[in-house]
Amino acid sequence: MIDFTIERVYPEEVKITVGENALSAPFQFQLTASNEYEWQEIHVEISPADRYVMDSIIYSLDAYSYDPENKIEKKEGVSFHNLTSVSSTYTFFPFESFYHFIKFKSDVPEAFQLLGEAGLTVEIPSMKDGYLVMNGKRVPFISEQQMLPSSNTEQKEDIIPPRTSRYYTLLMMYDWLETRYTLYVSHSKSKKQRIVTGTLQSRMPVKYNIIHKDIPFNN
Repeated sequence: MIDFTIERVYPEEVKITVGENALSAPFQFQLTASNEYEWQEIHVEISPADRYVMDSIIYSLDAYSYDPENKIEKKEGVSFHNLTSVSSTYTFFPFESFYHFIKFKSDVPEAFQLLGEAGLTVEIPSMKDGYLVMNGKRVPFISEQQMLPSSNTEQKEDIIPPRTSRYYTLLMMYDWLETRYTLYVSHSKSKKQRIVTGTLQSRMPVKYNIIHKDIPFNN
């Protein structure tokens, strides 16, 4: 990520040649130069270079780890109170309060700084009919874990008896997926190319079960 050389050209001269600072912040160091008569401390700061741009990203679609219904998350607190003397219909969206978790990991963590903070998005794969495929879904390429709203808009209707409070417990099952990626980037000015490798981890809500408890109102 830091490329520079230090060369003693003459007894009175030190030459520092900078290739690039691919980090997102200045790189500072201190150099002590001396000869038989004196010594001197030299403070050096190498400014960040322009950021790289993405050329392409490739995933291992044939070699991955997949664990369906790997984890169950429970949510409580949803309730409906039917104060009337007739049955009432309650409609809710089971997936709306659950998230699709995405995490990019790099074999070299500093590699995320190559691309800066320009809002780069990349396409990610997902499981379909037992295969890992690309489906056009794009997410930011960042090191932080992402919580994406579920794309599943399924709704469910439930009939509540008269004068009854119904309390729901929602059990959501997640599929877990991990696959390798290779990201190709290049520098717009120097034309230098770099390869970033790492893993993509995905945990997606896929299936749910609903249980409820009824408490009738006292007459």
